[in-house]
Amino acid sequence: MRPTDNALVHGSDVARTFGGGTAAVVAVHDAHCAVFPGDHIAVMGTSGSGKSTLLHLLAGLDTPTVGAVTWPAIGTRAQLRPGPIGVVFQSPSLMPPLTVLENVTLPLLLLGMERDVAQSQASQALGTLDLEELAEKLPEELSGGQAQRVAIAESSPAVPG
Repeated sequence: MRPTDNALVHGSDVARTFGGGTAAVVAVHDAHCAVFPGDHIAVMGTSGSGKSTLLHLLAGLDTPTVGAVTWPAIGTRAQLRPGPIGVVFQSPSLMPPLTVLENVTLPLLLLGMERDVAQSQASQALGTLDLEELAEKLPEELSGGQAQRVAIAESSPAVPG
């Protein structure tokens, strides 16, 4: 096993249980992993086997019941977002009444960015993903793939201005 000093994320003896007693559901048990810069990984398993729970733990969106998840090359959990890690969920979670541009701008505004700067960065993110022509469309007007790409633009790491 490689040293984990420069791992983007490192999980050791990670477990996550939901509920307690006889109703307890063990979603992840005794997981060990490390992801390094440049790694390409696939998390595979049957439905309900804990894949999404494991990814939530590694992304710092949830806390393990047992074990530890650290981000040696990034820093503390608090430094994950906003910052070097963006999360795109299985189902896009765009706000229905907002246009694509407004959806991508909203997280930047919530970070405290000035509206003009946030809109400029959001437009740039849409351009990077070749989505400029969708800027004024509502989520209901998008295909599933387009909505997923907009969600990627929305989760792009940003630094408050």
